[in-house]
Amino acid sequence: MMHNRTNYRRMNHLAELTKQYVLKGNFKRVNDCLAIAEHQLRTGTAEMRNAVINGFLFSYSCFMEMNRTALNIPLPELLEKEYVKQVNAFGV
Repeated sequence: MMHNRTNYRRMNHLAELTKQYVLKGNFKRVNDCLAIAEHQLRTGTAEMRNAVINGFLFSYSCFMEMNRTALNIPLPELLEKEYVKQVNAFGV
């Protein structure tokens, strides 16, 4: 259980960093953060994948919807698929 909370904290922290980089226009770092999240989604445990989807992706996608700059940054393949699932689930 503690490990799960740590995963969520890490993914929330990664989302916050990613959003800061978007606002600063540091798109190389944004892409680095997205690559980390994508890697964890591809190779992580079920708990880690859950943390990526529910921690990182949810936070970042809410930010994307409110910040037009972020919309110009393509998501890696698996993150994009999960993002589409979230949008469809919430009827956005």
